[in-house]
Amino acid sequence: MWHQKLAESLDAPVGTVKSLLSRARRKLRTLLAEQQEEIAMAESVLAESSASAVYHLHNGDAARAVLERAGLPSEHGVWAEVLHDGPVRGQLPREQWRQDRERFYASLGALPPDKRGRLVQDDRDLARCLDAAEAVLWFENDLYDQLCLIHHLDYFSRQAPKQLSLVCVGAFPGLPRFLGLGQLAPDQMASLFETRARVTTEQLELGARAWAAFVAPDPTELCALAAQELAPLPFLAAALRRFLEEYPGVDDGLSRTERQALAAVAAGDATGRTVFAAIQDAEESPFLGDLFAWKTLADLGRGPEPLVVGVGPDDGAPAERRFSITDAGRRVSQGEADAVALNGIDRWRGGVHLRGREGLWRYDPAKGSLRRR
Repeated sequence: MWHQKLAESLDAPVGTVKSLLSRARRKLRTLLAEQQEEIAMAESVLAESSASAVYHLHNGDAARAVLERAGLPSEHGVWAEVLHDGPVRGQLPREQWRQDRERFYASLGALPPDKRGRLVQDDRDLARCLDAAEAVLWFENDLYDQLCLIHHLDYFSRQAPKQLSLVCVGAFPGLPRFLGLGQLAPDQMASLFETRARVTTEQLELGARAWAAFVAPDPTELCALAAQELAPLPFLAAALRRFLEEYPGVDDGLSRTERQALAAVAAGDATGRTVFAAIQDAEESPFLGDLFAWKTLADLGRGPEPLVVGVGPDDGAPAERRFSITDAGRRVSQGEADAVALNGIDRWRGGVHLRGREGLWRYDPAKGSLRRR
């Protein structure tokens, strides 16, 4: 019917209209087929380009900024959770784990404005490794980095990315004291990219084992690991031994960081800034951020018999505030009193909750390990 109407409109025979329409349909089908091939080819190129991208996961914003300035054609993410302090309990749903950490930061009185958002974003950045053709983890030899590394290796032991590589360094040529990747110039950091090595099955297995020991409520297995060589992750054993030193000491009840801070205050003319610098200088591989130096001073100033006191008004700038040692602090620093016996303790070390005054896990320097006291 419509062929007849079209023929009358064009003033052409019906047969001619049918012939023209048939040829038009064939040509349209050919054009559409060609277009589909071009679309499919473009999608394939885009997918290949996306899949070939290298994704870098960094230990902090400073290191990320350096490598971004190096101009490597790649994408970058950050996972920067401080695991050496506060609760890090195993076998928790991830949302509950983040809530644990958020409450811990809030207890410091210094919760960053969007810390919860940062915790979520860090996990998203970690998950992006699974979609990359190659994901490169950037880490250092210090305690902070090594704990992050075993967290990631545990994660990847259960969810394997396409290719996982690792850059992990404790020194750089020409630097008398290596303080971290953020210390490097962009071209120096870019040169480390060529040294990356593919993560091995042995590294994944050791990372998962170390993480399970770290988050356990009993530190026995962690002590056993710290006493071994742990060749697949050459910096891990030293980092774990340094972590054990953050337990209260058997002789004075102080962690190593607290002992360093108390000594800096006892030396006189101490501010938060000078105490932080003293802590950094006393470390073979510095790992502590300034927020946790302020936390250490706050911990030393708590309890029935505080070991340090702030001098003058607290204007909310801990770096500039002055501190002095108390009589109790002098007695503890001279080995005449025990900080835990004086003030008790309520603190997390990984999955271990230290609370009270007696029967606690403590660090014994003579054994290089922990024992109950």
